[in-house]
Amino acid sequence: MTKKKSILFVGAFGSSSSEEGHTGGQLFACNSLLASEAAREFDWLLIDSMASTNRRRSLWERSSKAILRFLAFVRLLPKADVVLLFSSAGFSFVEKACMALLARRFGKKVVLAPRSGLLQDALEKKGWRRAFARRVIRRVDCLLCQSLFWKDFYYKLAGGPKEKYVHRPNWIDVRPYLELHAAGERESQRPRVLFLGWITRNKGVFDLIAAARLLGEDCPEIVLAGDGDGMEEARKQVQMAGLEGRVQLKGWVGADEKMRLLAESEIFVLPSYRDGYPNALLEAMASGLACIASRAGSIPEIIISGEHGLLVEAGEPGQIADALRLLIHDVPLRRQLADAARRRVLQNNSLEQATRDLANLLHQL
Repeated sequence: MTKKKSILFVGAFGSSSSEEGHTGGQLFACNSLLASEAAREFDWLLIDSMASTNRRRSLWERSSKAILRFLAFVRLLPKADVVLLFSSAGFSFVEKACMALLARRFGKKVVLAPRSGLLQDALEKKGWRRAFARRVIRRVDCLLCQSLFWKDFYYKLAGGPKEKYVHRPNWIDVRPYLELHAAGERESQRPRVLFLGWITRNKGVFDLIAAARLLGEDCPEIVLAGDGDGMEEARKQVQMAGLEGRVQLKGWVGADEKMRLLAESEIFVLPSYRDGYPNALLEAMASGLACIASRAGSIPEIIISGEHGLLVEAGEPGQIADALRLLIHDVPLRRQLADAARRRVLQNNSLEQATRDLANLLHQL
């Protein structure tokens, strides 16, 4: 019997929600990969690097946990054939990059998967972060990119053989979302608008609140589901604009509540400034919502404006307001975009195909 290849996998493997109740795209990607049929072809050595919160943490808290993970990595490294590293931005990227360099020094094959849009700002500026990232990317065997946008971004940053830059879109299990009501079954005179994600400036939440103010009497019910460093500021802006009756700040929602909100909403808005390949947008599209999103990161590859949703420029509340006003009053367009969005996700973001492709990649290494 052929020995299974051992994969040392550093990623997010916590329960389906953190201590604050959120679920993230990286968490779903890692857990769904391990639960797939393809995963049975490998022996997995796991190190959980999931952050318990998106709020600021002390340097001591972050570094102490990172040291423990690094010690576990050193202990498991000799047993591994391939190292698979899922990274966010900032401290997470530095930590996984150091692991990648160590693994390459010991002759291990390394796949690095950066999965945060915030890396764009850090790596576009000259400085040690850019130089360090270039060195790491040149050393790894494969850089797993979420979209063609990111494939091009990292290739321009580090160069080298194009074959090492592999494009694999994010994947979701669409089945739970397909069971939600079809868009045409929940149309109303004043549709509900949903935002689902971190309440931070980067996600464009404050622009959505400003757009709600611009809509005036046209403003529908808007639900902001999530938490983050911008929560208090968002609450203050809602109060200052006199939108308490129109804009709800839900805080973190669990899986059941999230599905209920998706089932009861008709429009989804994600006006991010930077984004990797947002799972929240895929979930909304699979649920049959008409989507408005910014032209950030991979989003223009997910949505062709006017076909699967409407795209706006980041930082433009007026464009968000115009797009909302159009979808509020044009019910046939809302239905058309929602149906096309659902078909788009079914075609491009299949869980089974993505995990099979990733397993093939690990075999090839």
